Amino acid sequence: MGPLSYLLGEMVVTKTFTAKYIRPVTGDYKKVTAKAWRDSVSEKGSIYKAELFLDNGEIAAVSEGLFVTPKN
Repeated sequence: MGPLSYLLGEMVVTKTFTAKYIRPVTGDYKKVTAKAWRDSVSEKGSIYKAELFLDNGEIAAVSEGLFVTPKN
């Protein structure tokens, strides 16, 4: 999610991050697909979310992070 915030022009750091692993990702899968997006923006910071999908379409993990602008 950090690279996504950079691509969106935000210079931020991670304040909180959570991940929930649903299925193992093993060598049996030829590829995985990650989807990430900025879910919301407020005075508290930006919330980013992401999902990791196996090549059979099953979801393997979900995550959420709060990113904030560092104080000078």
